[in-house]
Amino acid sequence: MYSDRASSGSNRFRPAYQQMLAGARDGQFDVIVAEALDRLSRDQEDVAGLFKALRFADVALHTIAEGEISELHVGLKGTMNALFLKDLGNGAPWQDTTIRGDAARGTGILRNELYVGRLIWNRQRFIRDPQTGKRVARMNPTSEWLIEEVPELCIVENALWAKTQARLAAIAASPTATAMRDSGFWTKRRPKHLLTGLVHCGACGHPMASIGQDYLRCARAHRNGLCDSKTSIRRGVLEDIVIKALQHNLMAPDLVKEFVASANAEINKGRAEETASRDQIGGKLATVERQLDALVEAIANGLRSGSLQAKLDQLEAERADLVAKMAAPAPSPVRLHPNLADAYREKVAALRDALHDEATRAEAFEIIPSLIDKIVVHERRGEKPEIELIGDIAKMVDISMPGSETQKATLGRAAFDDRTSCSVKLVAGTRNYRELRCVI
Repeated sequence: MYSDRASSGSNRFRPAYQQMLAGARDGQFDVIVAEALDRLSRDQEDVAGLFKALRFADVALHTIAEGEISELHVGLKGTMNALFLKDLGNGAPWQDTTIRGDAARGTGILRNELYVGRLIWNRQRFIRDPQTGKRVARMNPTSEWLIEEVPELCIVENALWAKTQARLAAIAASPTATAMRDSGFWTKRRPKHLLTGLVHCGACGHPMASIGQDYLRCARAHRNGLCDSKTSIRRGVLEDIVIKALQHNLMAPDLVKEFVASANAEINKGRAEETASRDQIGGKLATVERQLDALVEAIANGLRSGSLQAKLDQLEAERADLVAKMAAPAPSPVRLHPNLADAYREKVAALRDALHDEATRAEAFEIIPSLIDKIVVHERRGEKPEIELIGDIAKMVDISMPGSETQKATLGRAAFDDRTSCSVKLVAGTRNYRELRCVI
């Protein structure tokens, strides 16, 4: 076994590492097994050099994390390890969760059992959320955990470890922590402020966070000093600016025209597909009717059998289904109110007033943020910050439709399904992104 404890993976001149290379050249072994590729080196050039040297010596390289190492692993993992080393060198700060971690998952410095010589695999598995496409961690039963004692990796005495775990358990059992868990606060939290999660720093793109009672500032700049932005802005001032911009700047007639044109283009594309499908259905209906005519003629000529009647019933049902599909109306064209922009401005004004009425505040709190994709606060030295508002025009048109849901459908609201809205946002967000931005 070769081990370089407390030595940086960026240094290939580690004694045990060099002994391993010498052993490979001398033919002392046929395979090297490591926990992961980054345990051998985090330097991209050194990883490639190691792979070449081992291949020349006819020594295979396997890791528990990646399996048998190939050129693909060397390229991808070598790059990832080098980037990690670069981030490490930049001094990325630790958060509180880095220290305390998660009790159930055994994460964090204070809960890492590797420090007492115990290596645990298979604590959790990852599944992909079909709605978001993101991987979500799920805990495995403790019976499925794989635990191996590795005393050579122990760096914390058992007595100190036990004392630390007892302290963590006492904190978890305290009245305050127990009351917080029992309250289920994480299931009840709602945005406390109108623009929560929407405001971003123009310098680094990171979300802006509450500073004190009334101010917003870049979270990275305030907490970690990783952003140079010194800009802060009063929350109430920003909310007023955004609502006024939503009301007056982001619903110009040319934007409405652009939206309708994009929506009609998408609907026409869908209609072309529906026309082709309709033609196929019509052809199939004609075939079914010819088969029915042949069966009816056979029955009229005295042919009788159970299978014949079953076939007749099947074709009758198929014909009924095809006739229903042919009778389905084509989607109506997009017909929008001629004073849509004015109607929109009145709607936003009403929502603004609703924010100050406890009876209607909750609804306004839901609708207003839905009109916004992002708010970016740009720093301007010696001047007031520049506010960039990026809106969702599809939703703006939606809330501007007058009347009930039935009236909206009559006006063409039914045409704005999820597919159309998304495509319009995409068009507005790439080729015509400029037109959806409001700089104040």
